[in-house]
Amino acid sequence: MPTSLLLLAHVIRDAAWELFAALAALFTLISGLALLFYPGVYELSKSYATLQHLFPNPHIPGAFAVLTGLGVFLYLDRPFGRWAAVGVVIFQALQFFGSLASVGLSGGTVFFLLFLAIAMAGLLKSGGILPVKAP
Repeated sequence: MPTSLLLLAHVIRDAAWELFAALAALFTLISGLALLFYPGVYELSKSYATLQHLFPNPHIPGAFAVLTGLGVFLYLDRPFGRWAAVGVVIFQALQFFGSLASVGLSGGTVFFLLFLAIAMAGLLKSGGILPVKAP
């Protein structure tokens, strides 16, 4: 394996889960704010065609994304932050699978997959929603 990939694997393994959660929350917050303040992107983008059937109003997924993103940032050290991280994972999964169903495998879909992977890594590295403490 090339040295750069080994170095990247060690960085990912040794990074704190809060880094992954905060990064995913940032992506979610940006997407949510875009849906709230510029709803035209929801109607013009082909990636959101499937989501338009589920949520005709772009403010619904936008508000969900903003609330969960802020929940992660504000309550990262509390159990509510982990629940907000679940909301981030749900939003990123909606974006990825909606884009995959709408346009197939495109550049945007790959980015949504990357954001979903970062969100899942943060949640999995945290130990889950209700982490079990060692005796």
